[in-house]
Amino acid sequence: MNYWEGVFNYMSSDHQFISLNDDKDKMIVYERGDLIFVFNFHHQDSYTDYLIGTNWTSDLMILYESDE
Repeated sequence: MNYWEGVFNYMSSDHQFISLNDDKDKMIVYERGDLIFVFNFHHQDSYTDYLIGTNWTSDLMILYESDE
């Protein structure tokens, strides 16, 4: 995350938005700057097709995935 902060400077961005905070699934999704962060804190469940809504129309790409 520190590397991507150096590339995108998202910590200094005014844009912040929490789009999902789900206690049952233990998921948090938020936007900061030009990035979307998706965290799964569930101890055993992994979600492969979790739908996430954004206002962005551009294609998205994964910069870091801890499952790999």
